[in-house]
Amino acid sequence: METESKNFRVLRAIDIGAFLALLLFVAFFIKTIIAVVDAFQSEAYTNAVAGLSSM
Repeated sequence: METESKNFRVLRAIDIGAFLALLLFVAFFIKTIIAVVDAFQSEAYTNAVAGLSSM
């Protein structure tokens, strides 16, 4: 009986660790997407200002 409880705790710890790793991956992925969008917006703004100044 004690062995089953120990196995359950080990499996539960693995599940929690995998879930936290997945959350960390998703957080970094979202941060990267936001950085790419910000860079694109900055580039578009720079090109728009450069286009207006060349008129």
